[in-house]
Amino acid sequence: MKMLAIDPRSASAHIYLASIAIFYDNDLAAAARHYEQALELQPTSDTVLGNAAGLLVNLGRLEQAVALQEYVTARDPLNAVRYSNLGTYYFYSARWDDAIAAYRTALKLSPNAQHLYHSIGLARMLQGRPEEAMEEFALEPDMDAALQGTTMALHALGRGQAYEQRLAEALEKLGETSPAFIAQIYAWSGDADNTFAWLAKAVEQKDNGLAGQFLEPYYASVHADPRWAEFLQRTGSSQQQRDSIEFRVDLPSGS
Repeated sequence: MKMLAIDPRSASAHIYLASIAIFYDNDLAAAARHYEQALELQPTSDTVLGNAAGLLVNLGRLEQAVALQEYVTARDPLNAVRYSNLGTYYFYSARWDDAIAAYRTALKLSPNAQHLYHSIGLARMLQGRPEEAMEEFALEPDMDAALQGTTMALHALGRGQAYEQRLAEALEKLGETSPAFIAQIYAWSGDADNTFAWLAKAVEQKDNGLAGQFLEPYYASVHADPRWAEFLQRTGSSQQQRDSIEFRVDLPSGS
């Protein structure tokens, strides 16, 4: 807000405010208003367009988000973050091979980046290849992400004792800081009661990015549970809430 007071035409200030709205307040409508203002100020900025793609993802408009992210990535082909984001949008679109290819490109550009091996591992797991997923998780430099992924892969492999051991470790290490990570583990294992107990903790602690949890494929096991609809409503991400938000991004002419 101080940035805007100094410079009312600061698109960056609106981007930051939009990020707070999405990741802390679960207020996608407020984020849309800020991005609209940022786009009005800088309609051809790759930074603004790339961030707007993130909002489109959180609104569930994946086809539009992918097209926009492909555009900004092509305009800056040495930017690892843009390939990482593109991989994530492919991931949410269930385009596993495309997601992995984008993540691999990001790794070539930034070999020490965090969460890329984790993301590749999750894609492998969702392809039904948990052994390969384990290999990717073993390379992940973020130990918390590696722990979550490994725990889920062990369940997929049917290694019950090892799964329980890793789950206990995850509860100890991630329970206070990343309750949504724990909820995803339980959802993947089909434990609905613990899934919603940990999602409730995530809401209470304002865990990062709850409005986007509806995108995560691990929750498929609980989609029919009435508590899922309640969670989406509480985090501003129900289908009706998202559809009510008018937000459109046009690619710059000539693209």
